[in-house]
Amino acid sequence: MNRLFIILLVFIIFACSGETISNVNTSNENSGLSSLIDSANKEISKLGESASEKDGIIESITQELASKIENLDVLNNSLEAMRLQLNDISNENLNLSDENLALSSQIEKLLEEKLLLEMSLKNLRTQYEAAVIEKSIENIPKSAPKEEERKTPEIPTSTPTPELKNNDKTKDFGIDGLTIKIGGKNDSIPYLTSSVSDFNNLHSDSKVELDFVDDAFESFRDGVIDIAIDEQWFPIDDSDNSADRKNQLLENNIDYIEIPITFFAISIIVNKSNNWAECLYSDQISDIFRKDFKYINWQQVHPTFPNMPISLYGVKEGNELSNKFKSKWHGTKAFRAYSPMETDSETINAVSKVQGGIGFIKFENYNEAVIALDLTHWANDKPDGTTQPVFDKCLEPKMETLEKNYAELPFLYTNVLYVNKNIANNLTYAYLEYYLKNAETYTLSAPVDLDEIHTPYYSFHYDSVIEKLLNERN
Repeated sequence: MNRLFIILLVFIIFACSGETISNVNTSNENSGLSSLIDSANKEISKLGESASEKDGIIESITQELASKIENLDVLNNSLEAMRLQLNDISNENLNLSDENLALSSQIEKLLEEKLLLEMSLKNLRTQYEAAVIEKSIENIPKSAPKEEERKTPEIPTSTPTPELKNNDKTKDFGIDGLTIKIGGKNDSIPYLTSSVSDFNNLHSDSKVELDFVDDAFESFRDGVIDIAIDEQWFPIDDSDNSADRKNQLLENNIDYIEIPITFFAISIIVNKSNNWAECLYSDQISDIFRKDFKYINWQQVHPTFPNMPISLYGVKEGNELSNKFKSKWHGTKAFRAYSPMETDSETINAVSKVQGGIGFIKFENYNEAVIALDLTHWANDKPDGTTQPVFDKCLEPKMETLEKNYAELPFLYTNVLYVNKNIANNLTYAYLEYYLKNAETYTLSAPVDLDEIHTPYYSFHYDSVIEKLLNERN
C-alpha cells in the first residue's frame, strides 16, 4: 500500500514538474514573437516612409515630364511653321527656276540663229567674191600677155564685201606657186578649215595645206609643217616641260612666232559679299572642289577666312565645261559633290544667293551679279605654316589678261598658231593676214559643238598681230 502511495506521489510530482517546464517555454516563445512583431512593425514603418519619399520623386518627375512634353509641342508647332515657310520659299524658287530655264532656252535659240546667220553671210560672201573674180577675169583683154593672165586678179576694194574681209594686200606678197603646210590635232583644226578653203578658192595659183597630225609640236620641231595650231606649249604651271620644249626648238635652230587665236576660259565666281577670297591660287581652287580634301567651310581653306560653309555650284558633269575644269586641275581625283546646274546662268543665280557659294562658269557668260576671282599659279609659304597667293602675281580675269598673259592665267585653254620664221614665205604672211582679219567670224562658225566652241579675241587684238607680222616681214 505504501509502495503504491509512493508511486502515485512520484507520478504527481513528475506531472507537476512537466507543467512548469511547459509554462516556462510558452512564456519564452511569446516574448520572442513580440520582439519579431516589434521589429516587423519598425520595418513596415520605414518602408512606408520610403514609399512616401518615392511617391514625391515620382510626382516631381511626372511634373517635369509634363513640362517637357509641353515644350516639345511648342517646338513641333515652330518646326511645322518653318516647314510651311520653307515650302513657300521652295515654290518661289521653282517658279524662278522655270523662268530662268525659259530665258536660257530663248538665249540658246538666239545663239543658234546667230550662228546660222553668220554661216549664211559667209556663203553669200564666197558667192560674191567668186562672181567678182569671174567678172575680173572676163574683163582681162584677150590680147594680154600670158604672164599677165597668170597674175592673181585684183578684187575691187570700192565695193564692200559682206561679213568677211578680203586680204587686199595679197597682190603685194607675190604668192603664186608657193605652198605652206599647217598641222594640228583634231580639236584645233576645225578653227582653220573654212579659212584655208576660202583662201585657196581665192588664190588658186598657191596652196595652203591643212592636215591632222598626232603631235603638232614634234612635226613643227622637225620642220614637217610651217605652222602649227595647238594648245599653248609653254604654260607657266608646267615650267619643266615648257623649258624642255624651248630647248628642243633652240637646238633645231627654229625661231618662231606665237599667236593666240581662240580661247576657252573658265571663271571662278563667288558671292558679292565674299570679301576674303580676293585672289586664290590654282591649287586652292582644286582643293576646294576635290573630294579627298573634304573642305566644308572657308576657314579650312585658310585660317583668316570666316568659319562659313562652302557651297559648290557648276554645270553638271559630262558637259565640256566641267570636263575641262576637272581634267586640267583634278586629274583622276574625284569631284566633291556639288549642286549641278543646267546652264551658267543658273550657276550665277545660285552663287548670288548663297554667301559662302563658289562656282565655275565660262568666261564670256560672267555678269556683275557675282564676283569673278583674281587667280594665279603662284603661292608662297608663310612662317605660321599657312600658304597664300603671291598677290602681285594675281591676274584679273579680263580680255586683256587673256591676250597678254594667256600662259600665266589658270583655267584657260588657248589655241595658238606657232609660225616657223625660218621657213616663212610670202604665202605664210598672206594667209595669216587673211585669217586674222576674219578670225572672229571663222571662230564663231567653226564646226564644233556649241558647248565646246572657243571664243574669239576682240578685233583690235588681231589687228595688232597683223601689224606685228607686217613689221616682221619687212
